[in-house]
Amino acid sequence: MNPWNKYTLFRLTVFFATGIIVSYNFDNKLHIPVWLILSLAASIFLFQVSASKNFAYRYRWVVGILLSALMVGMGAEWSRLHDQRNQQNHLSHLYHDKLPVIVRISGPVESRPNSFKALAQALAIENDSIWVKTSGKVLLYFAKDSLSEKISYGDRLVIYSGLNAPQPPANPSEFDYRQFLANKNIFYQSFVRQGDWATIGRGEGNPVVNVALQLRNTFIRVFDQHGIIGRDFAVATALVLGMSDYLDNDTRSQFSAAGAMHVLCVSGLHVGVIFLVMSSMLAFLNRNKYTRLLRALLLLGGIWFYALLTGLAPSVLRASTMFSFVIVGMSMSRRADIYNSLAASAFVLLLFNPFLIHEVGFQLSYAAVIAIVSIQPRIYSLWKPRYWLPEKVWAITTVSIAAQLGTAPLGLYYFHQFPNYFIITNLIVIPLATFILYSGFLTVILSPLPVVSGWVAWFLVKLLKTMNASVTFIDGLPYSATTGVFISLAEMLILFLVLLAGFRALSLRKAVLIQFSLLFLLLFFGLGIIRQHQLAHQKKLVVYALRNNVAIDLIHGRNGLMLVDSTIMADPGLIEFQVSGNRIRSGISRSEMCSHISLTAEDSLRCQPQGLPFRLAYPFMQFAGQIVVFADRNVLPDEENPVQVNMIVVIENHRNPSAVLKGFQAEMVVVGGNVSPWNAGLWRETCHDSGIHCHVIREEGAFVWDL
Repeated sequence: MNPWNKYTLFRLTVFFATGIIVSYNFDNKLHIPVWLILSLAASIFLFQVSASKNFAYRYRWVVGILLSALMVGMGAEWSRLHDQRNQQNHLSHLYHDKLPVIVRISGPVESRPNSFKALAQALAIENDSIWVKTSGKVLLYFAKDSLSEKISYGDRLVIYSGLNAPQPPANPSEFDYRQFLANKNIFYQSFVRQGDWATIGRGEGNPVVNVALQLRNTFIRVFDQHGIIGRDFAVATALVLGMSDYLDNDTRSQFSAAGAMHVLCVSGLHVGVIFLVMSSMLAFLNRNKYTRLLRALLLLGGIWFYALLTGLAPSVLRASTMFSFVIVGMSMSRRADIYNSLAASAFVLLLFNPFLIHEVGFQLSYAAVIAIVSIQPRIYSLWKPRYWLPEKVWAITTVSIAAQLGTAPLGLYYFHQFPNYFIITNLIVIPLATFILYSGFLTVILSPLPVVSGWVAWFLVKLLKTMNASVTFIDGLPYSATTGVFISLAEMLILFLVLLAGFRALSLRKAVLIQFSLLFLLLFFGLGIIRQHQLAHQKKLVVYALRNNVAIDLIHGRNGLMLVDSTIMADPGLIEFQVSGNRIRSGISRSEMCSHISLTAEDSLRCQPQGLPFRLAYPFMQFAGQIVVFADRNVLPDEENPVQVNMIVVIENHRNPSAVLKGFQAEMVVVGGNVSPWNAGLWRETCHDSGIHCHVIREEGAFVWDL
């Protein structure tokens, strides 16, 4: 018997998810006719009903193909239907010219340094003095003032500021925020200033969600009353409630590098802690089918009550749904079908929202749980400690190894790093996270008893400080994380195949699976060698799209030099978001940064990195045989003695582009993103009249010149 036969639901979910991915690659415009889906379903039914048992068994692969095609088609069509742009009354079909919009706040209002962020549902737009019903999600940022701080979930507002479609990434390999929002069905956003909105209704949201948000606000208020502040408060609200509002970039970076970021995102770990503790407490009910049913109901109640406490955050809903199916499966004494239970939870979640499959959290959650279920028991069986403490340490270690193996390909693909000390980190933060989680609950539950609640809060603060200090220490260790790693989508999938074949080989003890694992591993290294060869011979100049600054990358092989202005020299972190993706993808192993304005010979000599064919004598620069001139507001070319250059990079507003083009005879002109729209238009017009190619970064994004 084929061992995969008992994982039918798992296989069907995989094909359903495949259909969603196929539709995504066609921008959810791929329409699968209903008649085709019904025909496939009818064919399967008729085959099963009319065929004899021997015939049906002999040609069972036909049913398998038809069923797989049916699930792929259903997934693709379901994804298309879920895309709100395909609805006739969606904003994308009706909105234009800054029309007033009536919206309802549909999520918690998050406090940002300079604004309040809120997700809203569009209800109607005003067109020719008539309110027309519409639909669609809108991301709103309200300027902070005494009125906007009163905005809350369920409020109905009129927005007069106008809505804008998110812009695509302007720099190579930059995070695609527009696609990130599109995966959440958000296609419009707006910054709403004071006076550009009005409240016309309150308390119109879902009462269950409203209660959940009130409970979450109670936690925040109690934490604040007990003097939990700063980084401790940020970590407490993130770990207990799943709120990332108060986490700064340094905290995120340290937890990520140490391999502890998962404790700050309420997900499977937190729900798993609730499940394990409650499961142990209710173990005495695991006697017969009736007590098992009662135990399952209590476990489900505990998990979903926790989901309610966290404000029904999407990550918690996902984890709670996953564990709910596991609990139901266990209550039915179907432990062997854990994969089907996980598949059932994923299928339900994808039915509710097929776009979840594109979320990194969804992928990491299921990859980690599947790895823990399949890999951890085999690693754990290698050693069975006799005493309690070593057994618990070994259990956490094996869970950490399994989860890290399962999520490593995704971590390398999305975040380009691997935490080298993840075992040490998890041995510390997982027990601490468990105590922090329950201490946080007790602090709030016992708040009517101030003295007792104060003692628990004191203990909670000590736990938080211990965790923060531990993470900071691990992050500061040498080689705490392997960073700057780039792998392609194909390489990520190959890594998963290596893991799958390898652990299947160990469990089934089949040599052919080991051979497949080694073959996939050789393919992975082969692709890596090819890419490294390509990177070793690359030569390119990149002018990044920045609104207020200048940054130019000179890349030669694995060496790089970034020319920047004085503001970025003082704080390179200002442009990390815009440039880090391209630098990682380019495989730069040795890099330097210096100012593009080097007026003295001493300054010029400091900007001569080894291995880079580069010379700088401002405003001229030579790189890989090409001559570039920087045109700032003070450049004064000699029109009577023009200089031949390959490219002009305009880094400041210049009132006389014609004089610059006459003094520097260039093949192309790149107008920097910090140049004003009016001056950029003047450059474009002047270049057009002179027959010179002009690239305006403000309009076309970053300029990449492959040499």
